[in-house]
Amino acid sequence: MQHPLVVEQLLFMLKAFLPRIGAAELAQTMTVDAMSDTEHSISLGNTGICIDTGYPVPVPTLDDKKTVDGYRVYTMEVQAGGRMHPDETVDVTRKETPYQHEVLTGVGTLLAQMAAENLPDLPPELVGTTVVEEAR
Repeated sequence: MQHPLVVEQLLFMLKAFLPRIGAAELAQTMTVDAMSDTEHSISLGNTGICIDTGYPVPVPTLDDKKTVDGYRVYTMEVQAGGRMHPDETVDVTRKETPYQHEVLTGVGTLLAQMAAENLPDLPPELVGTTVVEEAR
């Protein structure tokens, strides 16, 4: 399927970027959904990280603000429902930007946060240990 140029550019950049940060498998599992002629959503595998293209982003100008087509990096998260309501998936905006390179840094930040949240616990010999450097 042929996508708009801005989507193809972002897919190319993500396929080059993700392997460099240790997420090569995500480069193979990206999917694109068309929401309209100008808006598309890219999902990165089952991470819950998504990118909207053609997203209206406010940009300050000298006399006011204008809106340009840009990008929104967001995560899909499950919010617990109440007794009468089921759990619900909602999207949480993490970054809005008119720049492709900021999309890459936003995705990298989210992947790093996920990795940090899933680190193993410290072994017993390191719990409570403080490292002190001596001045020379």
